[in-house]
Amino acid sequence: MNVYAEYHLEGDHEFRKITLLQFGESWDLIGSAVLKNPGSAKPEGMVSYEEFNQIKSFLSPYQIHQKDWQRFRPDTTMRFLEKIFSGAYLGSEKKLDGVIQLFNLTYLKEPKLDIAHLKANEIDSQFLFPKVDELVLQFKNKPVYLGWFDTWKKVQGAEPIAKGIFEVLKNKSGNYLSPIFEENRFYHPIYINRSLKKPLVYYSLQEFQKLIG
Repeated sequence: MNVYAEYHLEGDHEFRKITLLQFGESWDLIGSAVLKNPGSAKPEGMVSYEEFNQIKSFLSPYQIHQKDWQRFRPDTTMRFLEKIFSGAYLGSEKKLDGVIQLFNLTYLKEPKLDIAHLKANEIDSQFLFPKVDELVLQFKNKPVYLGWFDTWKKVQGAEPIAKGIFEVLKNKSGNYLSPIFEENRFYHPIYINRSLKKPLVYYSLQEFQKLIG
C-alpha cells in the first residue's frame, strides 16, 4: 500500500485532507471511505515529481499543489479499511489493484478521538472541514464506505457535512445503509475489526461487499 495525502501544518495543528491508498500498479478508483478524523499515520516526505503528476491526473479536476502533498506511513485504520474493501473479513479476499480515497468529517490530525473532538471544537481553520460539493464529485459512482460513528454529533459543524454526504449517497442505487440517517451506526474500521462477530456488524459488511462485487 502506498499512501499519499494533502497535508497542511498551521501553528501547532496538523491537517490531513484527501488521502489516497494506492494498491498494485493501477490508479483506477476502487472506491472511497469517509471516516472520523486522521489519526496516527505519519508524513514521511514530499511526493516525487512523477508521483505528483499521477496524483494530479487521478484527482482532476480537483486542484492541488505539489508542495502540499506528502507520502505517509499506513496506520491501523488504513490496514483495516483495506480488509473491508478486499473482502478479507468475509473470507472472500481479493487482491486490491487501484486506489481507495479516504476522506474524514474533520481533517484535524489527532490519534486520540476525545482530544480530536475537543480541538476541532476550539479551532477555526480553512483546513478543518471538507467541502461536501467537492468531496462527493470525487466519489465517481464507485462504492463509498461511511465509518464516522458518532463524530457528527461530537464536533460542531460536522453534522451538516455528514448529512450532506449521506443524502447524496442514499439516492444512488446500491446504497448499503438504511435510508434513515439516524438508524445507521456508521461503523469505523477499528470497530469492525474487533466486533466482527456481532450480527449487525457482519451484515453491514456483507451489504457493502455487494457493492464491491
